[in-house]
Amino acid sequence: MLELIEKYDINLTIHPSNSGPEETPDNVLIEHIKTFKKYYNNIYFENAFEGSFVHRTQILRIIKATKLSNFCIDLSHSVCHHGTEDTIHFIKEVQKHCNTYFHVNDYKMDDSDVLNKNSNINLEKVL
Repeated sequence: MLELIEKYDINLTIHPSNSGPEETPDNVLIEHIKTFKKYYNNIYFENAFEGSFVHRTQILRIIKATKLSNFCIDLSHSVCHHGTEDTIHFIKEVQKHCNTYFHVNDYKMDDSDVLNKNSNINLEKVL
């Protein structure tokens, strides 16, 4: 992956934690993320849905500790679990410390698509 960044000068989005419900301690996540420091301008670290790198206070703490350049916010997960207003507040907090990128994707919750006409995400308001 890192060879591709160097060879083609590409950007990518990754989850810095293991998937699954197990939580990784902050100090382990911080050290893991710092191994990518040389590539901070090319990588957007994305929040997870469960386990680690999910909770907003933890994410902000890690962004500050690692001095990340870029962070990807999964809007579907964020709005479904925290609501529009809290998501907007979180975006503004993250943008004080780094660039943001948004992962917008159809996501099923309570049998309605998040991004269809019954959307829970008001893109005009959030973005």
